[in-house]
Amino acid sequence: MKNLELELGQAQKAKACVKCGEVKLLSEFHRDNTKKDGHRSYCKLCKRTYQAEYRKANHEKISKSKAEYSKANREKIRKYKAEYRKANHEKLSKKDAEYRKANPEKINARKASRRATKRNATPPWLNKAHLIEIEAMYIYHQIFSAVMPDKAWHVDHIVPLQGRKAKGLHIPWNLRVIPASDNQTKNAKLPPVSEQIAYEKNLLGGIAYQ
Repeated sequence: MKNLELELGQAQKAKACVKCGEVKLLSEFHRDNTKKDGHRSYCKLCKRTYQAEYRKANHEKISKSKAEYSKANREKIRKYKAEYRKANHEKLSKKDAEYRKANPEKINARKASRRATKRNATPPWLNKAHLIEIEAMYIYHQIFSAVMPDKAWHVDHIVPLQGRKAKGLHIPWNLRVIPASDNQTKNAKLPPVSEQIAYEKNLLGGIAYQ
């Protein structure tokens, strides 16, 4: 058995892991109130190793289980994510800023991809009035951000440009200003059927108007 060199005063705060056999401080074990010493029998490192091996060996099973859970609890998950973002706004904003600073090349690549998608989603039949309406939506975004700076705002495409089942267009009636948290929760999912119908009617009207 491999033993760590522990000071005498720390001996009472250590034990051997039943998996790797090493003697480690109790802080290296997850807590478990059912155990006499209040900690699990195997250390955190062995636990992580076991979980990684299990995920690798049961990848398909785990993926299927997650997909089924997500499908059955879609509204519950959406609500949880929205509440989490609201409760941890500062923490997430700081984390996002740090990521952007550490990964400028990824951010630039993402922006370039977004611009290309937007160009491809902008139909050639848009007239000058349509383009002014689009510009106005981004002005509204600036106004919302200035008047309500405590909340982040996004210009959202109601039907996503990169939707999984349908791809929307970069046109006036497919744009709206909404809280960033709502947009992030929505992600690339399609909107409610009523909004899809309104979008299609406006699309036909816009084509006829051009």
